[in-house]
Amino acid sequence: MALLAFGPWLPDSPDNDAGSSPEITNAVPGYGLAYEPQAGLSTFSTSLSSRCQGAIACQDTTLATYWFAGSHGDLWRIESVTWSNVSVAGGYSTSTDGTWSFAQYGDTIYATNRNDPMQFYSLGAGAAFAAVGGAAPQARRLAIVKNFLVAVNVVGSPQRIQWSGLDAPLSWTVDSTTQADFQDLLGSGGQNVGVAVGLLGSDAAIFQQRAVWRMTYAGLPNVFDFALVEGVRGTPAPDSIITLEGKTFYLGENGFYVFDGMQSQPIGASKIDRTFFTDADPALLYRTSGVVDTTRRLLFWAYVSTASADGNPDRVLVYNYATATWSRLNLSVELLWQSLSFGYTLDQLDVFFGGDIDAFTVSFDSSQWQGGLRQFSAFDTSHRTSHFTGTRLAATFTTAEALLPEPRRFLTTQVWPIIECRSATADVVVSVGHRDRPIDTVTYATGTSPNTVGFCPQRTSTPYARYRMSVSAGAAWSRAFGLDVRTGASTEST
Repeated sequence: MALLAFGPWLPDSPDNDAGSSPEITNAVPGYGLAYEPQAGLSTFSTSLSSRCQGAIACQDTTLATYWFAGSHGDLWRIESVTWSNVSVAGGYSTSTDGTWSFAQYGDTIYATNRNDPMQFYSLGAGAAFAAVGGAAPQARRLAIVKNFLVAVNVVGSPQRIQWSGLDAPLSWTVDSTTQADFQDLLGSGGQNVGVAVGLLGSDAAIFQQRAVWRMTYAGLPNVFDFALVEGVRGTPAPDSIITLEGKTFYLGENGFYVFDGMQSQPIGASKIDRTFFTDADPALLYRTSGVVDTTRRLLFWAYVSTASADGNPDRVLVYNYATATWSRLNLSVELLWQSLSFGYTLDQLDVFFGGDIDAFTVSFDSSQWQGGLRQFSAFDTSHRTSHFTGTRLAATFTTAEALLPEPRRFLTTQVWPIIECRSATADVVVSVGHRDRPIDTVTYATGTSPNTVGFCPQRTSTPYARYRMSVSAGAAWSRAFGLDVRTGASTEST
């Protein structure tokens, strides 16, 4: 008998790295050495006119909830489940590799795509976006830092940081009275591409292609001080930046990192970094987007793999920042984002699913129907907002390759799944991967489901074995731990 746990997903490790798992797909790392199911997408809204290139959810001072999104030529606001065009006359010209960046200051939303004049929308009063005008720069990203509206990567000066007047986001003329000013972060770091706010060690961090700068409010005359803290790495994917609990997680040039305002530490080295860069399309790293699910303490990064048929992200890396463990989802989206829920009464739910209560796929108790709660959301490949409240994904778990009970041929006769599952036994299937030599290709025997006793019968003789458990989509399971493998001596020659 051998208990083989589904250990940490470490695809960069050797196949026989005991205690690790070379494959964990469509499940997320939970607690207590267990993996948990991941729900798929459930469509919520109508479609944008084209691919979503940025989105924001916010509340005004009355706690009314708003969603805005940007596509190539338009800006949008959602009304109930319908995206309505709130662009200026003539629309916009966002570049293919560009994004819409949004920032909220009070009851005003600001938006930029670098190709068009900066835009603003008055919450509760605006019918459409309008140009900020004046000296407002065209920039790649926006953020609120110490009550200044900060623009990153200004047209004509890609290494420039420019900020508005203090508490005056419409005032951009350089003036010591308002403290509006700018700073060029010159050097070999490349263009400014992103900004993170809310760090423990600084007021903000400016990400370049190959560097990270610390930004700290100093007052007059400089207003902000800047210090280069990472001179060897930046990020190729500004939407990969996720800030929470005083730290920023991001995709760097050679792996995934966490930055505390002073320095970066690797979180994917010798674990998943090599696998990621082998799988990811290097020309489309800028399409990587990240979001946090604070309820489960999980970070998600969607990226485009070399297998993507349409250039949309088709893989999602999952990182449990409490346990420092990973997994991966096979799921296609345009963009991951964190929305805020609207509040609905039962009578207002008729607009969903055509008013047919039998067609509801989301529980009436879901946070999706409560107001002001953070939601793990995405834009699907049809440009619609969807929530991760759909059918549970079909999951796969594979153990490390084992030599049981010693380096000679052995016969696997029984495999007992260790999984909390209330579904039909046919929803769980176990198969044995075998090969005679380490240089041989792994072949999987026919999978079997648990019998009435509770084990999956197998008769596979091999000196090298790994075990794969598959759980069907929609199966009612809660946690998966591993496999209890029963073996005996094989009568076959070694």
